[in-house]
Amino acid sequence: MKWFFYMSTVFFLVSVSSAQSDPSIGSQSNGAGGVNRVGNLMLITANDSGWYNNLGGHLESNENYLAGSCVTCPSSQFFRNFFVFDMSLLAEVHVLSAELRIWHPTDGYVSPDETEQVEFYEVSTPVSELVSGFGGVPAFVDLGSGTNMGNINLSLTDHGKTVTVPINAEGIVVLNSKIGGQFAIGGAVSTLSGAFVDELVFGFSDLATNVELVLVVGPAVPTLGSWFLWILLLAMGMFGLLAVRRRRVAILS
Repeated sequence: MKWFFYMSTVFFLVSVSSAQSDPSIGSQSNGAGGVNRVGNLMLITANDSGWYNNLGGHLESNENYLAGSCVTCPSSQFFRNFFVFDMSLLAEVHVLSAELRIWHPTDGYVSPDETEQVEFYEVSTPVSELVSGFGGVPAFVDLGSGTNMGNINLSLTDHGKTVTVPINAEGIVVLNSKIGGQFAIGGAVSTLSGAFVDELVFGFSDLATNVELVLVVGPAVPTLGSWFLWILLLAMGMFGLLAVRRRRVAILS
C-alpha cells in the first residue's frame, strides 16, 4: 500500500513538473470573453484561444497560444495559434481602426535570433470546428494563410508584457464583415529558420482572457440596399408632394 502511494505521488509530481516545463500547455477559461464599450472605444476579450500543430492536433481544454517551432514540446515541432472573438453583440457600428493586444508571458520567447516576426490572418475554418479540435491539418494551414491582418516583431524584451498588433486596412475590412457573429484570427511565425531548434513566441501562455481586440468604431455605414431604400422613399415623397401641388393648382384654376 505504501509502495502504491509512493509511486502515485512520484507520478503526480512528474506530471506536474512536465506540464510546468512544457511551453505548449495552458488552462481553460470556459469562454469568459466579453464586450465593454466606452464612447467610441470597444474592448472585446477573446472567449477562446489555442494552437494547432503541424500534425493537425489541438486540445479543446488547452488555451495556450504558442506559435513557432518547439523541438522540446512532446506533441509536435511546429505550432500556429488562434484567438476567437464574439462580435454578435455589435450592431449599428462600423470599425474605423483596431489593434490586437496579447499578453506575452515571462520566458515566452525562445529563439537563437534577436527577433521573430508573427503574421496574423483571417481564419476561414468554422469556429465550432476550430475550437473543438476537429480542424486537423487544414486548420493548421489555414492559421497561416488567407487575408493578412497585421504583424509584429517579438523579442526577449517583450517578456511579461502586453504586446500590440495594429490591424491593417485589409484587416479592418475583415472585421467589418464579421460584425454580428464569431470569428477567429490566426497567427504564424514567418521567420522560422527551418533548423531543429526552438524558435517560439507566447510560450507558457495560459488563458484566452489575456487577449483583447480593441476597436475604434463609428456609426454603421449604410449599405447599397439601405441607400436604395432611402432614395426610393425620397422619390415617393417628392412624387407625393408634386401630386398634391398639381391638385391645388387645378382647384385654384
